[in-house]
Amino acid sequence: MSKKKLLVFSAGDNEGGETRVKNRIFRKCSILFNFDLAKKVVPPLYVVEGQADCTTLYANGLRNVVAVSSSSFTREMLDLLLRNDPPVKHVIFCLDPDKAGRKGTERAIKVIEEVFAGNVGMQVDIMQMPEGGGDPDKFVRAFGIKSFRDLPRLDLFSWRMKEAVENGEDPTQVADRAVSLILNEPNILRRRRMAKHLATVVVQPEEVIWAEVERRVDTDKAAIEEQKSAVISKMIRDINRNPGRGASLMVEAMSEIDLVDKQKHGYDLRSAVSALDLAFERADKNDSRVGIYTGFELLDDRLRGIPKFDKFISVPGKPNAGKSTV
Repeated sequence: MSKKKLLVFSAGDNEGGETRVKNRIFRKCSILFNFDLAKKVVPPLYVVEGQADCTTLYANGLRNVVAVSSSSFTREMLDLLLRNDPPVKHVIFCLDPDKAGRKGTERAIKVIEEVFAGNVGMQVDIMQMPEGGGDPDKFVRAFGIKSFRDLPRLDLFSWRMKEAVENGEDPTQVADRAVSLILNEPNILRRRRMAKHLATVVVQPEEVIWAEVERRVDTDKAAIEEQKSAVISKMIRDINRNPGRGASLMVEAMSEIDLVDKQKHGYDLRSAVSALDLAFERADKNDSRVGIYTGFELLDDRLRGIPKFDKFISVPGKPNAGKSTV
């Protein structure tokens, strides 16, 4: 009997012995279900796990809700929120109250901390789902949307302090991460309260904690100016190569500098210049395609992408069976 190799189209991670083919049409890690509708509503943005959770909450009047379609909130999803106009700056995580949901919350917090560490940026709350109450879908069906909205929440700093105490984490590491979270808070009075709380948790004088906060503020200011200089240098190089685009390149550079001021998103000079290169490349290749760009030549060049229709299609099935590709 001849052996056949099993090919599995997958939008997720590669696990098991199958040979997987990367799905270029649909990448679950970069999409937030219902974001096209939720972004039209006033913040905050609720983030749940399953599409059923999101659909039930939306049907019960909570319009500003999205689903990650798993338990993993990724860097691509965060970038999607930051690229929105205006950027989404207040997120409430409400993942399932099970082991996978708790780990998913920890991963999401890690992603946000890596991006916003030390920067005035995103406000994050973690909703405390009751043990045994089920996921948001089940909870709302049983107790109603008002009870869901009234569930207790912890801000990111308080959640991090609670985790540190419960897990007996090393005080030095706790202090290092927590100072970054303090810088993420724009209100000076809240910063002082957070510093006092941190000093109690890590058993250090409050003056020592606050001195470290002020030191990092000065360091960050210098880094911001350095990033702006990199943007300007890139603009000058591009104008020398293409003088005819001088005006548009200056406008694009000013927009990038404005973004640095507003978001303070990332101080890596290479990533800032890379982002500019990508923006210019996309602008040059813009050919007003109709539909959704897929990456497949047959669909994109001959059919001009997948047409956009106001339809909702649900494809049930077991994991890794090709639902995403269909």
